[in-house]
Amino acid sequence: MDNLDTLSSDGENAVKFVRNGEEAELELENKELMFQFCSDGCMDKVPVPVVACFDSPNPNLEAKGECGPGQCEFRAGVLKAGVTNYLWFASGKFMTEITDPNGICAKATMAYSYALVSVRLTDELPSCEPLKHDGNVVKLYILQAKRECPLYVLNAKKWSPPSTTKTPNTTETTPITTSKSSEANTTLWIGIGVGIFILLIVVIYLLIF
Repeated sequence: MDNLDTLSSDGENAVKFVRNGEEAELELENKELMFQFCSDGCMDKVPVPVVACFDSPNPNLEAKGECGPGQCEFRAGVLKAGVTNYLWFASGKFMTEITDPNGICAKATMAYSYALVSVRLTDELPSCEPLKHDGNVVKLYILQAKRECPLYVLNAKKWSPPSTTKTPNTTETTPITTSKSSEANTTLWIGIGVGIFILLIVVIYLLIF
């Protein structure tokens, strides 16, 4: 988790994943799990797609992929067919042509039962709603990502559990200490008063007799 890169661009926070096997808990700023994948850095290479899993309260079997029970998968990559490059999600069934020589970036917001995608795909992309805890926190399992071909989560930041350390409460003991001190002072003055009274009786007795 500490190795994740936190980015900020145009007022939009993002977390960047660049290695396999990472697990991270992210707080979603807009209550939505939004992935971004960019073709730049992934083109003209052996296809190494990015793959991530996340827990879901209502898993979609069409979006399970290689993930475990109760989870859904996000997968993206670049496919070259002849002289044309395509950015795809999940598989070659859900793709869009890359016409910009500098590559393109595409966003996909996870929802049930289809994702909301920022580009036009050849078909609707099956997806599911992420499971959240502590408000808007989701846990991601990164199966595959590379520094030259990373995966981004937008409008998110790294989350850490709140501290549960309790500080000693000293104010509650103060009245008890004060009360005990007051009782001791009262007992002392009573003792002095009784002693003076007895002394006066003895003096009076001696004067009379």
